[in-house]
Amino acid sequence: MSLRLYDSYGRDAVISDLVSWGGLMGPFHDYFERGNLDIFTGLGSCLSGPVCAMNLTSDGSGDHHGWYCNYVEVTMSENRRRRSCSQEKFTVEQWLARDASPYELSVIRNHVIEFSCVLFFFLKENESKCVIVVLLCLTFE
Repeated sequence: MSLRLYDSYGRDAVISDLVSWGGLMGPFHDYFERGNLDIFTGLGSCLSGPVCAMNLTSDGSGDHHGWYCNYVEVTMSENRRRRSCSQEKFTVEQWLARDASPYELSVIRNHVIEFSCVLFFFLKENESKCVIVVLLCLTFE
C-alpha cells in the first residue's frame, strides 16, 4: 500500500510502502485486515501548506488482494519543532480491488471545496523532513 499526499501548491510527499516506511503495530501484526486501525509514522518530505489531497494505492498482490478502506487520517509536523502543522481526515469508503466496484487499485480524495486545493506539479527545491503520522482504517471482506 502506498500513499501520496499533496498540498495546494502542488508539492507532494510520497510513501511508497507504508508498512516498511513506518508500521507501528509490531512485527506480528497483520496489516490491512478486517476491522484493523493500522498506524504508521516516519519521516517524509515537508509540504508547503496543509494536506489537501491524497492518493492511496494497492499493488494488487496476494490471493485476496481486495481492500475496503474506510478512511485515511494524516498528521504532519515539523521534525525540529515537533509542532503539528497539518491534520486531515479523508473519507474513502471504497474498495481498492480489481474484482469489486469501482474496479480500481487507487483512490484519490481531494478536498477542493474546503481548501481550494488545486494540484500543480513542478520540480522540488531543497526539501526538509517532516514527521508524518498516517492512520489507515481498512476492512477486508
